Amino acid sequence: MQHIRNGSRRYDVTVAVRDSRSEPAAARQAVHDLVATDEAHIVLTMAGTQVLSTVADACEELGVPCLSTTFPWQAYVHSCGAAPGHSFQWTYHFAWGLDDVATAFAHMWEQIGVRHAVGCLWNDDLQGSLLRHEEYGFTPVTSARGHTLVDLGPYREPATDFRQRVDRMREDGADIVTSAASAADLALFHQQARQAGLRPRLITCSRWLTCPHTHTTTAPDIHAELADAHVATLVYWSSGHPYRSSLDGTTCADTTP
Repeated sequence: MQHIRNGSRRYDVTVAVRDSRSEPAAARQAVHDLVATDEAHIVLTMAGTQVLSTVADACEELGVPCLSTTFPWQAYVHSCGAAPGHSFQWTYHFAWGLDDVATAFAHMWEQIGVRHAVGCLWNDDLQGSLLRHEEYGFTPVTSARGHTLVDLGPYREPATDFRQRVDRMREDGADIVTSAASAADLALFHQQARQAGLRPRLITCSRWLTCPHTHTTTAPDIHAELADAHVATLVYWSSGHPYRSSLDGTTCADTTP
């Protein structure tokens, strides 16, 4: 149990943890266990496309407040089967949007030139479909800044061959690539691009880069391939951020293992 003060009020808080195993069925069971066994008054979650929406749906069904983050809000709304402007009763989500990611990435592209043809490496899942969405995706932001997206359509994960995409990117003069690929797929793309003589000046990638890729795969060949790539991402948290909790005064540095 932890004792937390907010102004003059003190709260006794017990934190119970359940593992979703990154599987929707396990995530749903975890929510039911938290509510039935641990008597949770609020559920906190951060996860991917399928798991986060499962947790949110379970909390809506059980009438338990759910607070989630680290997931673009457009993806959250769509994964929950809603549309922008929809009002949820028990679930609350706070995070940046895909437009914010696009702005951050475009700013990085512009550090090596004003306008670029940018090759897109986006999958056939909800993630990829939203990234290419005409209203909520990358295009409105990047085209307004003068960039041209070379979108060659969705690919299925895990990928087995990117050579046709590599050839098209070479033909279209895409010297920058943007992606939300897994570490394994991005390594495969970079390997085949390198073998074909395409060396992107910059690859902007979200998803697994929010954590070190050493945590998502132990394959040394993937590590070696990505170490040779010019990959960058946005940083939304680090131990060096100068923020302090308003509840207990904890700093970002204090939370680093």
